[in-house]
Amino acid sequence: MMKKFDVEWYIHDFLSWKHYILKYHVDGVWDSLAVQAESITVPNLVLLKLCTDEMDGYIDIHEKAKEIGLPEIIGFQTRVLKIMRCPYIAKIKKALEEKRTFEYSWGSKQNYFAKGYPKDNEFKAWFTMEYEEYNNSHYYFLLDGEHAIWKEG
Repeated sequence: MMKKFDVEWYIHDFLSWKHYILKYHVDGVWDSLAVQAESITVPNLVLLKLCTDEMDGYIDIHEKAKEIGLPEIIGFQTRVLKIMRCPYIAKIKKALEEKRTFEYSWGSKQNYFAKGYPKDNEFKAWFTMEYEEYNNSHYYFLLDGEHAIWKEG
């Protein structure tokens, strides 16, 4: 059985995710994420919390959240390209503004990539961190050319 604390933590992640997406959303870029963020409503979160007794773990939370109509998110992590020492922020922002395909990379021991292109009637952009030494990558949705939010890794 899930502890109420675990569900509260998950709800906190939902609210943080929603706030971050809507704060840095640019019209025409990841509009589908903005729609998902808008689906995170108080009634949906209350319903999730009321189902706590039916859940035994995080897989159950993900399934119940999906049934309720909440987006599938796995934790809340963000990155800021300025902190990642991206030398292309202005170019990326301009490309997003113009909805123009772009691809940039930088870094040495850690490789960073930013790319974007139109797909499925919206513009999509990603930020990727690769750790060659560990054969490991982390993927983020790039929202406004500088702020990114966790996708998977």
